[in-house]
Amino acid sequence: MASTRWKQRRIRRRLIGVHSELKKARAAVAIAEEQLVSFVDEAEEARLRSLVSDNTADERNSSAATRHRELMERALESARRRVQGLEMAERDLLAQIEV
Repeated sequence: MASTRWKQRRIRRRLIGVHSELKKARAAVAIAEEQLVSFVDEAEEARLRSLVSDNTADERNSSAATRHRELMERALESARRRVQGLEMAERDLLAQIEV
């Protein structure tokens, strides 16, 4: 019986930790989504500028803006996967708690 109580306390502590990490991860996703909008706009503007310009600097800026957008897309996807993993861990821990 004492080991069951100890196990339940341990699960509850882990659940609190996972929930805290989940809140942080969700906030990171929200920030990344906001930033991605800006990167997409910047990349599109740079692409259009490079199309109408004969300047190689505009082409380089377009390429750099596109790379930044792609990096942000990957970062956002990674943050979303982290949230999914933490949600699964939280569900698993909740299933282990005895009422």
